[in-house]
Amino acid sequence: MENMGSGKREAPPPAEDGRLKLTRLEENDMNRYGISVQLKHVPPLDPDFIPLLRFNQAFLADAKKPVGIAVERADGQMASCRTFIHGTPEMEQADHYYINRLVKTILWMKGGFKIYVSGDEGVFNYLKKAYSAGGEQAFDWDYMANIFEHPFEVVLVDDIPFPKITADPDYHYEGIVAGLKSAAEHMPRVDAVGVSSAGVFINNRTMNASLFLQVPKDIYDVKVKDIYIRAIRDTFGDVPYSVINDGDVSALAGAMSLDDSSVLGIAMGTSEAVGYVDEAGRITGWLNELAFVPVDAQPDAMRDEWSGDIGCGVKYFSQDGVIKLAPRAGIELEESLSPAEKLKVVQKLMEEGSEAAAKVYESIGVYLGHTLAYYYELYGCRHVLLLGRVMSGKGGDLILATAQKVLEDEYPETAKALKAELPDEKFRRVGQSMAAASLPELKK
Repeated sequence: MENMGSGKREAPPPAEDGRLKLTRLEENDMNRYGISVQLKHVPPLDPDFIPLLRFNQAFLADAKKPVGIAVERADGQMASCRTFIHGTPEMEQADHYYINRLVKTILWMKGGFKIYVSGDEGVFNYLKKAYSAGGEQAFDWDYMANIFEHPFEVVLVDDIPFPKITADPDYHYEGIVAGLKSAAEHMPRVDAVGVSSAGVFINNRTMNASLFLQVPKDIYDVKVKDIYIRAIRDTFGDVPYSVINDGDVSALAGAMSLDDSSVLGIAMGTSEAVGYVDEAGRITGWLNELAFVPVDAQPDAMRDEWSGDIGCGVKYFSQDGVIKLAPRAGIELEESLSPAEKLKVVQKLMEEGSEAAAKVYESIGVYLGHTLAYYYELYGCRHVLLLGRVMSGKGGDLILATAQKVLEDEYPETAKALKAELPDEKFRRVGQSMAAASLPELKK
């Protein structure tokens, strides 16, 4: 794995008093951490939003003490980053917050079960406590240990080496088989099976997926980890198959549609599903679970119920983001409605020309513009393809237009290097399925 981008680029120059200042809302500064942030674009329905990239830039403006962070995943692969902290008692809380968000980003982008720290014993002690049972990042500690089937560790080194509905698994199994049979009815024969699904899949095994969150762990290990493999074999016998994260498939489909590589695919639906096709046109095998990568540096940002953390992408780039913002725009959503039904209410209002609904989508567009600049720092991709039900219709058009305006005004160099776009209607309907079907290698 190549090095991470965070912490390497020069921060913007500080203001005369040594801090970046917020121009629109003074209450939006990070007084809790001694950091202030300047924005030209603020979400109209969420004025306290602080883009993580802007926080990082303000933090690094006068951070001078070198620190190294690396994360190890399967087969000895490493993701690494050299960055800086302040290293003073008065800035300790800010240092810890910055490092916490950076490490979480690497973990959910690349995946891993072991954190290496160099340069500061205080940072090591903080991370070791945070990533432990009962620590503030206990969810990530347990999650990564489970999917990589390896105890999670935090170690101090001299230097970094840089190179959701039912708990019954049988119910889910029957639904998968039914879906396979339904698809097969429309084909003359089945030569191979490609599966695109939200979750973490390693060697076609379901290490974690939102669909199975309610399944108890002892049953999960026995009945869920190989659920797609069993369903395919029981339905079609010994045919080639491939099971992969739907974000990766979206990115692959985007690369096929664009006839180019270096594509980040972002599907905004039930969650934020993300995939990446690199410069060589390959799916990397990284986690790319940007739903749980922080995007908002506001300490009082909305908390995700599942991971227990704040300010992560899932609450900004999914139907949860729409549902969060709707009441702030004066749109009342009945509690009895499902999340998908609540989204449909806002979508219908948007199609009818509602100014309140437009504020919701404009706010998401501001979130997205700031966050795409951060994702570009991480991936260096040339294309971002925006998919999913949140991006459909007039709302999706407004999100994209607003995001592009934010990029142009706040991150002009990124705007020149990165192209964000929506797929055409045909691709939205069948592009992901076509890409998934291309994954298995046919028997000769």
